[in-house]
Amino acid sequence: MVGWHQSANLSRTTLASRFTSPTTGLYVDDLPSVDFDIIEDSLSDDYTDINDYLQKVQEAELYQLIFDFSSRNKEILGSRAILNNFDVTNGIADYTDLATKNARFCGWLITPKKSNNIEAAIKKIGLQISTSETVRIFLYETSQQTAIATFDFTASSPLSLQWKAVSTFITNYRGDYGTNQSYLLGYYEHDPDNNQSYQLKGQAVEFEFDCGCNNSPSKHFGRYVSIQPIVIENDDLNGILLPNMNDITSYFTTVSYGLYAKLNVTCDITDVLVDNLTDFARAYQYKIAIRVLEDYLATVRINPDSNRLNIIKLREIARNKYFNTLNGWNDETGYRHRGLIEDLSIDFSGIDNVCLPCDVREPFIGWKGRP
Repeated sequence: MVGWHQSANLSRTTLASRFTSPTTGLYVDDLPSVDFDIIEDSLSDDYTDINDYLQKVQEAELYQLIFDFSSRNKEILGSRAILNNFDVTNGIADYTDLATKNARFCGWLITPKKSNNIEAAIKKIGLQISTSETVRIFLYETSQQTAIATFDFTASSPLSLQWKAVSTFITNYRGDYGTNQSYLLGYYEHDPDNNQSYQLKGQAVEFEFDCGCNNSPSKHFGRYVSIQPIVIENDDLNGILLPNMNDITSYFTTVSYGLYAKLNVTCDITDVLVDNLTDFARAYQYKIAIRVLEDYLATVRINPDSNRLNIIKLREIARNKYFNTLNGWNDETGYRHRGLIEDLSIDFSGIDNVCLPCDVREPFIGWKGRP
């Protein structure tokens, strides 16, 4: 995003190409008092060379810049819980009502509502089966042939509902692989013609997925994600690759076969920040310059050199100037001069209304004009 000029001094370390071709055209060493001399003077044994130093500094300062910006806008940018540890189903299971295995895939079709900012994550999976065994739970995303997540669920108490925490079962509209996709969550029943260790050997306790009553869970989570129980017959399976999805509605059922889950739904606009990182470039340029100057000043204060006092003083003045430019300052009259980070604004028009405070009406992205 921002970069450095390669030094004309051939004795200097050659910079990696990632530093010399910034996408924004901004170079940190275009700012006065920031150059390779001060980097070499302050380079410690913690870094192998200048490239290593710049890589670590730029990563750390980008993270800190986003954190600082988020802190100033925490009422808007903080992840807010909409549903927390919410039971997907409230059906009543009769442990004597056991499903007859038929080498099928049993589970749910999960379809997120169109949203770039609402994250739906399965935090716990429940399983109620007749045996003590380990069953592999699969999560498929419909743009991918292989499962995007799996979890080996060890059930140790037959016929009792048991819960396990999972961490990578994310079902977002804007996922890591595709957008506007659906997800399949479930397990494979034992197939006598293709016996595999991950298959369910026992029997699942079956129950009605949705009670259809006024307090039905689907009336709450249905605003954010659709969950439909499914059963896919063996003829439509494709090993453990994504099953045949040509006629998905033919797999619909009203019964869940031993499968439960707890769902978290949160507002998360991380993608909005990532999509607009270039708007942070100028502030990022100053952020890196401040860090480089601070590293230099910390080193020379430990090892003072009376012959360089004037140079050190100039570097300190530059650091303070860049800090004020970035963060803002009050002059002697008390007038507030806004900093670069205060001038940043994000367009919230595409963010789901449920994720925003009622008084947010920002109409644009980029830099607010200074008065």
